Amino acid sequence: MKQTNLDSEFIETVNVAGETRTVEELKRLYHEEKLSLTKIADMFGCSQQSVSRAFDRCGIGKRTAKEQQELQNKKKRESRGYIDENKLRELYCEKSMSMSEIGEIFNVHGKTISYWIDKFGIEKRQQTYTIPQFTFSYKHREGYAGWKGCDGRFVPVHTPVAIADGAPPQKVFNENYNIHHKNRHKSDNRPCNLELLTREEHGHKEQQLTRKLTTKKMYRKSDMHDAINFIININKYTDLF
Repeated sequence: MKQTNLDSEFIETVNVAGETRTVEELKRLYHEEKLSLTKIADMFGCSQQSVSRAFDRCGIGKRTAKEQQELQNKKKRESRGYIDENKLRELYCEKSMSMSEIGEIFNVHGKTISYWIDKFGIEKRQQTYTIPQFTFSYKHREGYAGWKGCDGRFVPVHTPVAIADGAPPQKVFNENYNIHHKNRHKSDNRPCNLELLTREEHGHKEQQLTRKLTTKKMYRKSDMHDAINFIININKYTDLF
């Protein structure tokens, strides 16, 4: 570090990667403008290490890792923009708009609205969930008919039918249990054709039925007629979702 005489005043200077910089400039950039060593290095066209060594020679105190992280978090919050508290209370509390809807008005993300709601001490409403819309579909890799949700989930017909017929939901949705089609026709989802079995029981029964298939038919034409009528009126089971 050197003292340079400018207009009869001594100015403290320091060499940063071959360039002379004033100590006051470094302090201003770092402490007042809150720039990081990396940002200052980018401004000077040198490495962060060069700036750090210059700080050490000048005795300029550097922020700890914790202080630097807190500063970054503060800048991130401030970059989200300011939201008027009265307007926010009006939209959220009085008009009961969602955070995403308010975010569209202020042109920010819903999480930003959530931040300002917390900052202003506004009590948040209990979170609600939107039930996804399901459309009936036969497209399933295992050949089952069912409902496909907009989120990609598939609910086979036999699942709500079995529950409506008295099967325990905790077993129906348990991977250790399977719903068996007695006549082995996956489209026949009448309650009388469904049976809740453990995986072991289901596997054993499937093996038995496979052997029988070579000797006789597993279902009658009248069964399929009834199964088709059942599918036509399956909409009543959508109330279970």
